[in-house]
Amino acid sequence: SIAELKVNGRCVCNGHASSCTIGSTGNYTCDCQDNTCGSSCEMCCPLFNQQQYQTAITSSFQCEECECNGQAMSCVYDSTVAANNQSRNTAGVFSGGGVCNCQNSTAGINCECSDICIGQLELLISDAQGLLTSVSTSFDSQMTALETVEHLLSTLANNIAKEKTNIADVLMALQQLEPNITRLEMSVESLLNRTCHLLDKVKALQLRAEMAYNHTRDRLAVVTNIHADADAALSLVQDVHTRTGGIRAEVLQRRTNAENLVNMTK
Repeated sequence: SIAELKVNGRCVCNGHASSCTIGSTGNYTCDCQDNTCGSSCEMCCPLFNQQQYQTAITSSFQCEECECNGQAMSCVYDSTVAANNQSRNTAGVFSGGGVCNCQNSTAGINCECSDICIGQLELLISDAQGLLTSVSTSFDSQMTALETVEHLLSTLANNIAKEKTNIADVLMALQQLEPNITRLEMSVESLLNRTCHLLDKVKALQLRAEMAYNHTRDRLAVVTNIHADADAALSLVQDVHTRTGGIRAEVLQRRTNAENLVNMTK
């Protein structure tokens, strides 16, 4: 009818209703579907928040029931739980971000823990607190050690800075000595040149000495030969002298004999 068209035209239901009704105060309320709630179907119903609410204006969407194991009347969507795949849906698959508002002494994202489970959780929390205390104590010790290391590093850095200053002083002193070192190098080079020149002269003198030695050795050989010849000549002269002496003695003897003969003849 025209009245129904008028009512439908005034309803904004986000695509989750095909009709709406007029309340006692004259307000229009959508007849929500797809497990949605609200006057304009602007939210999922309390126990149907396994997936994040979406409108169905451009595409279909149906709110999904949370798996709370019958221990909750409502749940909320948590994007972090969804990102970490921590919530189980009614098909037993970890998909979505529904977190149940648990009752009847249960706990957990899906109300999967009973009183025993809660006791275990409390024990785990107590252990975790003890571990946290231990870690805190260890952390304090590590911080003390770190402060000691930082102090040592600071001392080392100061020593390095001092050494750098000393090195800079040494470098400056070396730079100041560089002209003297250059002059010393020039003097050493000049001395080396003179030494090389002297060595050349020594080699020349050595060569001349070797030549003189060889010449002297040759002359000595000649003299030795002459001396040998002289010895031979002397022996010959002595032999001639000996023979001459013998002949002279014989001549004298003959003369004497002749004289004696002459005297006897007279």
